[in-house]
Amino acid sequence: MASLTPDRPSHKRSKSALALSLLHRDKSKADGKDDNLSDTASEAGSESGSPITVSPSHSFRSSRKTRTTAVSPVANTSSPLTTNTSRDILLPHSENAGPSIEQSVKTFKLFEVLRSGNEVAVANAVKNSEKLQGTSILHLAIQCADPKVIEQIINVAKSSLEATVDVNARDKDGNTPLNLAALLGRPTTVRLLLGHKDIDDSLANYQGKTALDSARTPEISEQLQLARSMYIDAKIKEIQSLVRDAKYEELENLLEDSKVESVLDINSGELATEVHTVQTGGTLLHQAARSRD
Repeated sequence: MASLTPDRPSHKRSKSALALSLLHRDKSKADGKDDNLSDTASEAGSESGSPITVSPSHSFRSSRKTRTTAVSPVANTSSPLTTNTSRDILLPHSENAGPSIEQSVKTFKLFEVLRSGNEVAVANAVKNSEKLQGTSILHLAIQCADPKVIEQIINVAKSSLEATVDVNARDKDGNTPLNLAALLGRPTTVRLLLGHKDIDDSLANYQGKTALDSARTPEISEQLQLARSMYIDAKIKEIQSLVRDAKYEELENLLEDSKVESVLDINSGELATEVHTVQTGGTLLHQAARSRD
């Protein structure tokens, strides 16, 4: 019994030492977990562009890891470097920005004049209007004015040397006044423009669409189809007349016209005038070869 007594304190001390060792080991594990959680939170904030502010040490660790891993396509709005890079990427688009303030003010004033319908003011606007950016006074009128104002603009341009209005001018989207009127569904304006001798309904915008392709209503589509048919019939008769009269120079000039080229097929049998060529379905080329002309 006496020999067992001294062993008890030693046994207690060994248990205490073991407990302290376990406590230190658990504390080290907890510290390691906290560090891992901090790193994860820092990376999550960087990935999602979170506005949460992190400590400088976490930011440095995060940026160091980013260099060794794949770059995320999501922009980091909290990083000054990323912000500058985004700004540099957007710089080329500033060249294609909208109209300047001066142009915007000028356009707004023209809208007001055209809406008012005041004949004197409209006439002065047509005469004094400078080249607008991506539009014309006729395009603006089609968007906001009555057909009588549009007619006045065309008439002023015809009668005045000071005014120049191109009825086939293109806006920023490549639309001519006729394309725009068809697109906006303005049948009276479409009819008015089709009556102009220089109008070209075959012109397409930058999307490859003509006025007929862009027609908003069946009424406008019918107007354009009728105008196209009448134009083709008139040109066929004109070509046949020039062939019969052997006016080949005038015929060549007519066939080189861009609108004629786009709407009329030179190889069509409708252009032939000689009876046998017509009956056999021949073309002008067959007719010329047969007559050795």
